[in-house]
Amino acid sequence: MWTLLPAIFSVQVVALFVMESLEQVILRGDILGPAIWLGGPIAVSLTIHAAFCIALTWLFARSARGLAKTTLRVLRMIRAIATLGLTPGLVVRLRAGDCAPRKDVPLLCRIGERAPPLMLA
Repeated sequence: MWTLLPAIFSVQVVALFVMESLEQVILRGDILGPAIWLGGPIAVSLTIHAAFCIALTWLFARSARGLAKTTLRVLRMIRAIATLGLTPGLVVRLRAGDCAPRKDVPLLCRIGERAPPLMLA
């Protein structure tokens, strides 16, 4: 993990430069200056970006196994849905626990009257 940190930081800085420079070109028509894309003093900006690079790399490295398991579970679910042979007339009924399904009986009641159209109000 730590051996990839320089490459990760390089990609992060290049992506930042490209995004900020494109934004300047689109909004202004040209690049404003050589270090405007950093958004502040060079040492401070690079230090903040390096700190975020280290923190996020550590976070993703710690959660990589869980992310991989979750990704595999989602892919299995997608495959199961894609290969599910649905037949016409298949009805899915949901039940809560061991409760027997019940038949809904329409309830005749009147709560109030319908609101008038806006033109007549």
